[in-house]
Amino acid sequence: ALPAPVDTYAVFGYSQSARIASIEKGNLAAAGSTMPLSFVLIGNPNRPNGGILQRFEGVEIPILGVTFDGASPTDTDFDTVDITRQYDGWSDFPNNPLNPFATANAVAGIHYLHGDYQSVGLGNALYQGSYGDTDYYMIPSQRLPLLMPLAEAGVPSPVVTILDAPARVDLARLAIAACRGIERIVRDVAVASIRLERVDAGALVHE
Repeated sequence: ALPAPVDTYAVFGYSQSARIASIEKGNLAAAGSTMPLSFVLIGNPNRPNGGILQRFEGVEIPILGVTFDGASPTDTDFDTVDITRQYDGWSDFPNNPLNPFATANAVAGIHYLHGDYQSVGLGNALYQGSYGDTDYYMIPSQRLPLLMPLAEAGVPSPVVTILDAPARVDLARLAIAACRGIERIVRDVAVASIRLERVDAGALVHE
């Protein structure tokens, strides 16, 4: 039997299929579709704040056929839920990729976390807020992915747990230091540009 007209359908996307769902969501919105759809995206590489395809928007890798095409649309009439695991490098990539520790942790998260949402479930997901048509959730990670190889190597779990807390603090400190370093570089470049402009202007006056 045909479904009743009032039925609502949920489009589920996980990882690459979340990207496909994001593209189709945008296409449907652009076409003015009024289909009764909602979207559930997990490990979404187009997640607006954290998706790796959003972090490096505009970059292309032709040899791999990869285009970093930006964020999933959030200005549609389709209710959407977007869920990531903390430190999943595909959907929770660090805001500052110049922090080597954070980037290495995200790469480790791709290996250890991205393919394993089923083991943690959604019961511990934290609501991060909403933007446009989308509600965002994050599942906290009990251990930094960078430390997971230690557990695999046989280091006792209590030892790894002791290392985890200070490692997270160092992760944050490195992020702050990298941001300050970038600010100094931008400031120095701006000052140098102003000086060059003054020199050029002075040369024009003398000529």
